[in-house]
Amino acid sequence: MRRFLPVLLLFSLTSSLLQAGPFTMNGWQFHERDVPRLAEAIKKAPEYGVNFFIFSHGLFDHVEEFLNSEERQRDILYLGSLADQQKIAWYLWVHEFDDIPDRFRVKTQLSADDPRLSQAAITSGFHMGNRVNMDDPALLEYLRQRYERLLDKCPTAAGLVLTLHESDNKVFRDSEVLSKLPPPERIYIVAKLVYDVVKKHNTKLILRNFFYEPKEMEYFAQAIARLPDDIIIMNKDSVHEFDPWYPPDPMHGKVGKKQQIMEPDLGVEKAWSREGHYAQVAYIKRYMQRARETHMVGAVGRAHFFWDHAFNDSHEINLYAFSRFMQDPDLDVDTVFRDWAALHYPKEAVPYIASALKRTEFIQHHGRWFLGFWLTKSIGEEWGDYPYYFEHILLRSRYKWTQDPADKTLEQGLYSPDKALFAQLVDEKDQVIQQVRASLADVRNAARYLTPEQLAPLQEGFNYLLDTAELEREWTRAFFAERMWMKEPNEENAMIVKDALAKLEAMDALPGVNYGRDPRTGHRYNIDKFVLEMRWRMANRRRAQEEDARILEHTQMLMAVESN
Repeated sequence: MRRFLPVLLLFSLTSSLLQAGPFTMNGWQFHERDVPRLAEAIKKAPEYGVNFFIFSHGLFDHVEEFLNSEERQRDILYLGSLADQQKIAWYLWVHEFDDIPDRFRVKTQLSADDPRLSQAAITSGFHMGNRVNMDDPALLEYLRQRYERLLDKCPTAAGLVLTLHESDNKVFRDSEVLSKLPPPERIYIVAKLVYDVVKKHNTKLILRNFFYEPKEMEYFAQAIARLPDDIIIMNKDSVHEFDPWYPPDPMHGKVGKKQQIMEPDLGVEKAWSREGHYAQVAYIKRYMQRARETHMVGAVGRAHFFWDHAFNDSHEINLYAFSRFMQDPDLDVDTVFRDWAALHYPKEAVPYIASALKRTEFIQHHGRWFLGFWLTKSIGEEWGDYPYYFEHILLRSRYKWTQDPADKTLEQGLYSPDKALFAQLVDEKDQVIQQVRASLADVRNAARYLTPEQLAPLQEGFNYLLDTAELEREWTRAFFAERMWMKEPNEENAMIVKDALAKLEAMDALPGVNYGRDPRTGHRYNIDKFVLEMRWRMANRRRAQEEDARILEHTQMLMAVESN
């Protein structure tokens, strides 16, 4: 792809344009520790109106690791210096409790059959049996010194982003922290400690609202009501995980006098994988409108740069759309698609490419999800992990957030589908396949106007999506027919399972198709493990049902926040 400079200049966003829009904070969040690619992103950021960065995840999220590594300090300080040159603020992402020394821990022996050691516990990031002793007053002084050392090492950082989940020990869970204090008070104490340190250094604290269960969010809301008003609150677009079918975070617009920013994903969190096309333009618009309507001061998008030429890859459309909607949330979606395509392709090809990419939001959101429910994440990644996808119908429940009886009915139906629901599940995947084929037709129509270098990645991205959609259809047939067979072990249901598994095996063995192929096993996407699991369950129905009951019991216990 190539950019057409006049059009680029017409649509590039500057800081002055951002200030003319409804938001004052426009950020990118960096995850990957890939210094050359991030250096390029930092230099290009002003074109997108970006005025702050968050260094997080693989780039930075463990303070002790950073303080003990000259290489990590070199990388962060170099990237920070590039941001300083652009006059763009940069924040460091930290977790608590993380990397707590043994002298502040209380060890508890757990039995091997404790449900908190189950697959559901692992999935939920639980760390039991080694609690942090928050009643030890020396712990808080240790944390205070940790953050003093961090900010002394990074004197030009704009501040810290504090997140409390997916940490070594979660401050709001009794199974992971020993304390006489209730969870809201613990959250308040830890956040206030970090706030006091950043305040001393004339920097800012961004406090992140990210929790798995509604009760955890209640604890957080109680804590922030007491915290100083110059803390910025950061919320995802949806509750809990990045999920296009989850409801919006109910805390949007409900943080008192504090400023609030939204954290949407601009990468591939909601997609099958980093491969294949994914243009979530309508989704980004919807949530930037919500950010404006709930009086937020801005947003920080998760910006991934996996690709060799990230700013010439189709995924760049999400960065572009974010920048446009930050300036004008009411901008027409089709206009954004056409304008983006005009930056990269000849004008004759623009309508076809815009049409092809517009379908990818439907393709990804209906392809990866199952009537709006999360069972697996990246395509095939968890197909060899039965407890993961079985428990996730409950663990990623929509009902716990919406309290809508229809969501509860569907949740129960996915565990025990009837023929009508099974037909809906398969029909959804058939529609996805149809949409991919329609986009491939658009690419063929655009081909006459494109160079081979422009055409090849477009075709490859949709070829990948077609293969993925066809695999997901047979996975859907096999798994949900197996659920029907568990309820009614008749020949009709058994034949559907057998047919779907046979088709998956045939696709696994397709010559010349290597998407997801493991060079160690020769198999694609853990298809062999999934097939083996389904056949075992069909041959051992009673034992399989007992295991199902045990998995759900363990999952329900973990979701009981007040008893954990």
